[in-house]
Amino acid sequence: MSTRKRTGVETVKAIGADYGRAFLASLITAFLLLSKPIFELTVSDWKALGSAALASWLPVVLVALNKNDKRYGRGVPTVTD
Repeated sequence: MSTRKRTGVETVKAIGADYGRAFLASLITAFLLLSKPIFELTVSDWKALGSAALASWLPVVLVALNKNDKRYGRGVPTVTD
């Protein structure tokens, strides 16, 4: 990775890309675990899918808090630094 400073827009794009990948992976996994057609899902099934969607924020938060990870968050030099 380059050592140039990252702008706010680049950081938001990186966060969005990571969240999007984690969101899709979590949602697809939860949906496959339910093993039901989409029109036969109950309220508790939808709650489980919602929980999976919320849990997909965890990897993004962990990367943002890790100062040794240079993708975004605490360890990335920004234009304002």
